[in-house]
Amino acid sequence: MSRFIWNIKNLIAWMPVLWGNFDWDYDFLLIILKFKLDRMEKFFGSDDAMIVESEKVRKEIARCSTILGLLINKEYERRIFEGYFKIYPFYGIETVDVVDVKGNVHCQLKEMPEEQKDIFRYYSDMCKMAECDLKDELFMLLRKGIGYWWD
Repeated sequence: MSRFIWNIKNLIAWMPVLWGNFDWDYDFLLIILKFKLDRMEKFFGSDDAMIVESEKVRKEIARCSTILGLLINKEYERRIFEGYFKIYPFYGIETVDVVDVKGNVHCQLKEMPEEQKDIFRYYSDMCKMAECDLKDELFMLLRKGIGYWWD
């Protein structure tokens, strides 16, 4: 296949990723990185890879991609907050109707009891720690491997 045709196919593959890109949100950077690493993982898992340690490289890249997926989809938050949702099945969000001075009715969030706030803060802190741990692992793997993830 000519280089020109490969470049066109590459551009078409990247188009949906780049089309949804915005400069103001770091999630888009993670999406771009995940897309690139997914393509590299596929390459290192193919017969086209020439290096001896291609399977090792593929596994390292796959782990990075998995971590990126967790960060993008916030899956770690759902897993952590499962305990909170068992205690507070309505997600802690209750509303009350409030009437203003003109007689208009507005929906307003009901204040959480202090105990529930403390528990919510605890789970929120757990999420922040899990996110930091995932980012630490991701960037450690990138720092360690990026120099030899080529063929």
